[in-house]
Amino acid sequence: MPTTTYMVVDPRHDHSMRIPRPDLSAKLGMPNACNNCHTKQTPQWAADAIRAWTGKTAGRASSISPQALHAGSTAGAGARGALLTIIDDKGQPADRARASAIERSWAACSRR
Repeated sequence: MPTTTYMVVDPRHDHSMRIPRPDLSAKLGMPNACNNCHTKQTPQWAADAIRAWTGKTAGRASSISPQALHAGSTAGAGARGALLTIIDDKGQPADRARASAIERSWAACSRR
């Protein structure tokens, strides 16, 4: 499993399995599991393949907003409020979703 660093100081192997979201890769430049193997294809190709197989675009696997995490990583508009929503959601896993949102909100504040 690939190593992911949490909260800047905690590198560990990430054993989570997420639904591939190549549509978000095409839109936001986020990585996705499809293109880890299909390296010669584009994220749009992968998104189109999912749509062809299922008849619909890949949906969100949880209430975690990839767009909010991306906005936090790039200091995008509305990032702070969206990240606070994730941080305040006690139903989110603390070690992944909430920690990622905290890390991004802290980084966004330090860029100001």
